[in-house]
Amino acid sequence: MVESTETDLKQTSSETRDINNSPSTPKDQIAMDPIFTPPARKTNNIPIELVRATERLRIKEQEGTFKPTFAEENDDAKIDCLRPCSTRLLATLEFDGSVKKLPGKISEYISDIFSYLRSLEDNFHIPDNFLSGHATTPRMRAILIEWIIEVQMKYKMCPETIHLCIWIVDRYLQETKSVGRKCLQLVGTSALLIASKYEEMDIPDVETFKNLTDYAFSNRQILKMERQLLRAVDFSLGRPPPLIFLRRYNRIAQTRKEHHFLGMYLLELGLMEPKMSSVKPSLQAAAACCLSMGILDGTDDFSKLWVPALARETKYTYTDFEGAVAILVEIIGKCDMPFYKTVWRKYAKPKYGKISVNFKLRDFVLEMTADETRSSTD
Repeated sequence: MVESTETDLKQTSSETRDINNSPSTPKDQIAMDPIFTPPARKTNNIPIELVRATERLRIKEQEGTFKPTFAEENDDAKIDCLRPCSTRLLATLEFDGSVKKLPGKISEYISDIFSYLRSLEDNFHIPDNFLSGHATTPRMRAILIEWIIEVQMKYKMCPETIHLCIWIVDRYLQETKSVGRKCLQLVGTSALLIASKYEEMDIPDVETFKNLTDYAFSNRQILKMERQLLRAVDFSLGRPPPLIFLRRYNRIAQTRKEHHFLGMYLLELGLMEPKMSSVKPSLQAAAACCLSMGILDGTDDFSKLWVPALARETKYTYTDFEGAVAILVEIIGKCDMPFYKTVWRKYAKPKYGKISVNFKLRDFVLEMTADETRSSTD
């Protein structure tokens, strides 16, 4: 069973690759904001000068860090404390009501909560072929997303931040067809700034984002684009990420940790494909959950994996997300392409169970490639 502290490990590798092919290369060192000495507080016996000196020393030790790091890389309890409270609660709820009597678990409201989240999806829909006739090509978009994921890895941002950021980018591209090569990275930078303000606890300042673009844009340009993006989404940032549904579905299916890691991997691969942007987050999560079970459990008929308990709790049948499964299978076949290498390396780390190099996933790709070769020969 997937536990809440195991589902989303937020600490990702600080290693980044050389991204000369990307719009720009993030700086290796990011200067931290000046941290001011807190105001004086009343003490009984300790001189206030000694208190301030001690606090300055403590601040000095923290300089150069963007987020707190822990001695134990996989200390789930410490990592989980950085996750929003609502996310933790929803991840720990049992679908069978076994924790109904425990305070704070709100299991009696879980169905209503997810029904409400499902209703929100219609308000944040992106149509099919939103890049049709656009100055931005799918290749340009993939390069931008690869750079955004590298930034997320470097600064240990939440996975929800990336999903929200890319949705903001797609929503803006849907309405503004003239966005081209020159300002596409500006759109991605400002979208990442907005998503960080919404999802992160430690928010980088505008100067940091200007540094990420190698000073290609000024602070004023980044903030101006931020206002344009917020108007484009009508200041509505409450789109439920697919990860919250994936946690719920894995909890219902009582899957293992590696299933959840593979589901996260598939969802991030899906970010590269514009066709997945028009699929509702709950359907993306259902497809990722079902496909991860099929790959790791060695089942060819994915429809048999969507058992009655899943259908009852999610209100979905396999036919509802069969098209999303087909898109993910198509993307898996492309995972050796350059644009997908960043995600592949990210999930090849031990903290994600090295799921991208899992032999079962590799065998699935080889079998799929062999089937395509045979069909083309016939």
